[in-house]
Amino acid sequence: MMIPGYIQSFFAGLLISLSGSLPLGVLNISAMHIAAVSRQDAVRFSIGVILVEMGYVAIIVLLAQSLHVTDTLLLLFHIIAAIVLLALAAGSFRASASVTGRNVILDSHMNRMLLGASMSLTNPLQIPFWMGWIAWLTTRALIVPTPAGNAVLVAGIGTGTFAAMLLFIFAGVKLSSFMQRSHKKVQLFMGVAFSFMALLTIIKLINPGKP
Repeated sequence: MMIPGYIQSFFAGLLISLSGSLPLGVLNISAMHIAAVSRQDAVRFSIGVILVEMGYVAIIVLLAQSLHVTDTLLLLFHIIAAIVLLALAAGSFRASASVTGRNVILDSHMNRMLLGASMSLTNPLQIPFWMGWIAWLTTRALIVPTPAGNAVLVAGIGTGTFAAMLLFIFAGVKLSSFMQRSHKKVQLFMGVAFSFMALLTIIKLINPGKP
């Protein structure tokens, strides 16, 4: 009787995670950029991203029916995320204007899994995103309320995110020659994208009541 519930929970997590990871964002743009240089590094980066996301979801599931993430904690995440995004934007703009065209953050020698984990850790969108979806899944009895059921849901979410990241890694590998030829333009585009995301985060800080 439990097995269909586990399957349902796994695929619900997979589909939500996959659809939520496909729009262009900080993490998948970064994975594509890294993949243009090294596919293995991009996979390591993605694993770091996924491990943190799965950890977030596991905590949210456990606290969903008892505690709530406080406004102060959300504010802190948004502040950290805005700083990280602005740093990435500055690095990209600097790279687009430099002779080498290198982004000091994404092209650094920092361990790629650690880089992915740290960027995922400061992603402010996944907490409200998963809080909303976990609440929706819970009210519709799509989550098996057992430790095993929670583990299956988290595994499905990790699988969905990894599938989406692989699509961007594949795109980065396929576009590697173009990205290498147009490195400065790519960095400029990334700088604009990171700046836009930072602006949205800052607006959220100023108007916390807005969706």
